Amino acid sequence: MSIQRADTFDFSEALQLGESKRKHVYVEHFSNQESRGPDRFGWAIRDDRYKLVAVDDQDLMLFDLKEDPYEMNNLLTSNIPSFTKKKVEELQRAYQKIKQ
Repeated sequence: MSIQRADTFDFSEALQLGESKRKHVYVEHFSNQESRGPDRFGWAIRDDRYKLVAVDDQDLMLFDLKEDPYEMNNLLTSNIPSFTKKKVEELQRAYQKIKQ
């Protein structure tokens, strides 16, 4: 009898607030609920402070999770300072790296 290795990753260290080897957290989401309209796909990527969100047929959204933990103020809806543009580019590069 052979024992097969599980197709999982142990991330309990991150849940225990230990040091993580990852700089970014990435998630994909999909909704096909009639109440929300047509099917929607999206993704989000975040670092320790900022979260970049992309949803089908919508503009990108960027949130400062330290100053705005409830994600009420999209930093990309007003004049975008150069730091904000750089943060968006950094998170997009991290997204592309994960998707490879």
